[in-house]
Amino acid sequence: GLVMNFLTDHMDAADPGFINVSVVSFDAATVAMMQFFFVQWYIGSRCMPSGSNFVAFTASVSAFLAISLVKIVDHAQALKNQAEGPAFEWCAWRQALDVAWYLSIILIDRTHVMREYAPLAEQHCQDIHIDLMSAEAKTERVHLATEGGDGDREAVDAVTDEMLENEWVPFVKCPDEDVAANEKLGKAVADAFEGAFRRVACPVGGPDVDQGWTLGVLRATLEIDEDGICALHPQLRAGFFKMPRKYPAIIRVHCTDACVARMSIRVEVPDDMVLITDEDGGGDGIAYGRHADFMMAENLKEFWGVHANVIKALLETLNEQSGWKRLGIALPWFFQIVRLVALRSLYARSIFKGGQAPITGLWGKEYYGGLPFRLGPGACKWGLLPRQHHPCGMAGNPLSVLDDQSMPELERSEMQRGESTSRYVAGAQEWLKEKNAVFDFAIQVATDQEHDLVNGEAVWNEDLSPYLPVGRLTIHKGQQLMALLRDQEDKNGEHLRFNVWNQLSAHRPVGPTNWARKHVYARRQDLRAHMNGVSKPTLCPFLTA
Repeated sequence: GLVMNFLTDHMDAADPGFINVSVVSFDAATVAMMQFFFVQWYIGSRCMPSGSNFVAFTASVSAFLAISLVKIVDHAQALKNQAEGPAFEWCAWRQALDVAWYLSIILIDRTHVMREYAPLAEQHCQDIHIDLMSAEAKTERVHLATEGGDGDREAVDAVTDEMLENEWVPFVKCPDEDVAANEKLGKAVADAFEGAFRRVACPVGGPDVDQGWTLGVLRATLEIDEDGICALHPQLRAGFFKMPRKYPAIIRVHCTDACVARMSIRVEVPDDMVLITDEDGGGDGIAYGRHADFMMAENLKEFWGVHANVIKALLETLNEQSGWKRLGIALPWFFQIVRLVALRSLYARSIFKGGQAPITGLWGKEYYGGLPFRLGPGACKWGLLPRQHHPCGMAGNPLSVLDDQSMPELERSEMQRGESTSRYVAGAQEWLKEKNAVFDFAIQVATDQEHDLVNGEAVWNEDLSPYLPVGRLTIHKGQQLMALLRDQEDKNGEHLRFNVWNQLSAHRPVGPTNWARKHVYARRQDLRAHMNGVSKPTLCPFLTA
């Protein structure tokens, strides 16, 4: 580029053909550099608008863009003059322009705001409150330690928080939720669900296709590692992600909707951790010991339920027998209900790619929680990313066969159960004979206002915040999928209860739909237990011993 610039500024000493090639090449490279630096500035304005060098960086980029435009226009005029005969003169103002152009490039490099953006740097694993404080803040903190003073301490904390915000990727802080309104809405959804359950979904003695079937219960270990914790904003290092640790766990592998896999994880919680039930009794009211539940489903990055109000309206519509009353209930929510049904259909079809049952085995699928949970003052979604490729080994039946509505419901349910068992159990069992099944436990932090904490179907842009592995889940080899169920005389696994509200206080579920799940899950489990003649849930013997 420097050579081209020199030659184009000495046109009288070069061949005319070479002049044209040089000028066009240089101008094309200049335009590319203009685009590159503008994109760099735009990224910096989104990620580090409060960076210490942002103003200087903006000025340097602006100067480069302006000077580049002047040079391109001047070169175009020089080519025109060269064709007409007059020699090109390298005068003083052009020389000054070149110097300013080169200087602007150097300044862009020296003042680049993204130099301060290093979320994965090793120093973040050190004491952030010491490493990021200025000398002035350190001095004042020493003064506070010796003389006290709550007002000054608050000022220093504010300075520290401001420095943390400048150093790390910002995160969305969870707003205070209206607990009373969410509780009222959740109970209303549960009441509507019970009516639909009794009348439509699962009459006494009939199948509950949406509930699905348990394929196995297995021992596992959840390990949170130091590297994953160090990659998190210091204020988000809470709950399970506060320190490296190993947790005994069980997993229940489950299938519903004809081969759509789910995985529920129950983790043993040490006494030094605070559960939701320790604070406010916010779980499902069943005492199984100290544990936390993670409930995930295949590819469920977004929850198709849209919003708890829409789910309530749909269930109330199903409960109402009068056509006019149904219309009156559904009409205000018509478009949202249509969207809910469409999203659920699209989710099912995303599993059945090409209309065929999935060909990936249980240990090769991705599982996600779908809805947000607290991460200290922020929020996140979580998921399991497989570390192994695990094919099913058999072609699946088409969706049109598995979801044939012309078949009696009981017959269709039994066919789907057989399909799920034959496709997944043998392959999963064969894998565990000699190898562990390992998943990365990953979280997606809410870092932008686009990461909606209220509407369940909202897509969290992974370009703004990808899923970050913070640990791993290991399902140990040498186990039998159904052995634990047989030991508990629970061959269907229906007596094991999971609820997203059986969780640490630091990971409290967020949003109205999660509040509705709290009541709906407990109500559904009570209904199924009554239907099956079970008075209490099955305990996990190796978690409660």
